[in-house]
Amino acid sequence: MLHLYSKCFLILLVQVLCLTTINAQINPDQTLQKVYNTKKNFVFVSGGTGGGDYPFACFGLNLGRRFFNGQTMAGIGVHYIGNTADGTYPVVDPVQVFPVMIDIRQTFMESRNGRFATLLIADAGYVFSITGNGEDAIGEYKFLNGWAFNPGIGFRYNIFENVGLMFDISWLHHTSPREWLPPIVQKDQRHWDVILFRWSVFF
Repeated sequence: MLHLYSKCFLILLVQVLCLTTINAQINPDQTLQKVYNTKKNFVFVSGGTGGGDYPFACFGLNLGRRFFNGQTMAGIGVHYIGNTADGTYPVVDPVQVFPVMIDIRQTFMESRNGRFATLLIADAGYVFSITGNGEDAIGEYKFLNGWAFNPGIGFRYNIFENVGLMFDISWLHHTSPREWLPPIVQKDQRHWDVILFRWSVFF
């Protein structure tokens, strides 16, 4: 199922890139009448859900600043992601993590007044793990901190001049070392892939 999600995500990404190329040719100058998103610094408060290697819910905070005539936003984000699996879901790791990510958002298609926009998202950063210990036939083990990257597509709509909503769809890949507790001396690397659906309010 995860491979199907990944293929759908890649097809959607190609479609968006094609549309933005056409839009750039039709509207070479989109800044003449821009009346939305006129400031440089923004705060995003978000919540979301998704699934893949495990089902989850998340919430977080992003701080961003706009560059290059407002077409690029760069900042930092902190989120909590927690496994929501119940008895009906296959056995999965009890993942609970706090990714701290560098957040890059590039505008590729925007209405002339700046109210609507499509963006490509590229996030990467360090993952703090608070996942509880697990146990297998070898013994008890713990999860250590790891790394993640999170590319995606975002859709922005302004309600007021500098206040609005954003919805994004992204693929989150994160990894964490798994270390068995003494007296066992063993260590490996765990990898997880999930699709994230996230709503944000920005101001």
